[in-house]
Amino acid sequence: MEVFRHVGRIADPSTAKLYQDTIRKVVKGHLNWVFHDAKRPQRLWHRSYLATGLPKDGPIFQLDQQCYPLIELCDALEYIPDLRDFVKDILLDPTIPDIVALLSEKRHSKFGLYPTDETPGDDPVVFPFHFSSHVLVWYVFSRLASLLRDTGDTCSLQASKLEYLAHETLEDTIKHFVAVNPKTQTEMFAYLTDGSGKHVFYHDANDIPTLFAKEWGFCKTFKLEDAWAQTFQFALSPGNVGGFYGNGPFGGLGSVHTRGPWPLGYYQELVFAEMQGDLDARSKAWSRIKGASFSDGLFPEAVDGHTGQCTSKAWFSWPGCMIGSALLQDRAGQVLRH
Repeated sequence: MEVFRHVGRIADPSTAKLYQDTIRKVVKGHLNWVFHDAKRPQRLWHRSYLATGLPKDGPIFQLDQQCYPLIELCDALEYIPDLRDFVKDILLDPTIPDIVALLSEKRHSKFGLYPTDETPGDDPVVFPFHFSSHVLVWYVFSRLASLLRDTGDTCSLQASKLEYLAHETLEDTIKHFVAVNPKTQTEMFAYLTDGSGKHVFYHDANDIPTLFAKEWGFCKTFKLEDAWAQTFQFALSPGNVGGFYGNGPFGGLGSVHTRGPWPLGYYQELVFAEMQGDLDARSKAWSRIKGASFSDGLFPEAVDGHTGQCTSKAWFSWPGCMIGSALLQDRAGQVLRH
């Protein structure tokens, strides 16, 4: 969809039209698959599926997995305005109200937080509440409310109710996740919490929503913006044990899921540097991105910190999507022009 919006910058008019026609078809096909074909025997979206729509894994509840299809639907109308009737039809489907109800049922009665069985990296959690997934829940409620303000409420979905849920989620997330990291003695966003004052401080290459928390408007005060910046200063340091692998010219942010630097981590470093206006850090991240790419321009899941060679999952689509998207956005273009 980022290509759909900016295709005139990368293709001649006839090719641009072909790209846009194809993208429109693929977006509609994927949304139809997610909302109509993907089976939800326990109401939740599973973490992985067969192409037939049957769940590939068991009923593991990943909080972030319940959010991405809803954000994709909101993006579809924002990026491709002629999908308006298509999007409105999906809003009338019972799936979205059911997911919103499921999230509300999962919400902890005392803490106001939403539990998850696993992190976005498919790893089990030591405490039930995970920060970047809460950023996503807040964001999806906010985006759905805006979508309904544009298209109109339905019998089962009201913008005002979703705005209220977004506000409550934001307040409770800030209350429970902003904490002092004993390693750095600075206030930041914790990675996990039990809701009763215990925290885990860590950041993972899979936690993209944390990167976007400031840009999306989650950090509504200077204090929260500082907590966000401190979170990333920590994330990109040796103090982020299991998440940062700094040895070698290709060292960087990675994950306990597959230990070592990840191109998806390089992406986070690249965009954080752009957001901070740090051209030197951006240049270093871009150098590692180029060095870790295959000859076809795609990327693996993880690389060797000394050589940049693939150590896990060759041709992992996510980092290429994110890096390509970043290069198409004005934020990246402004830094490049400097």
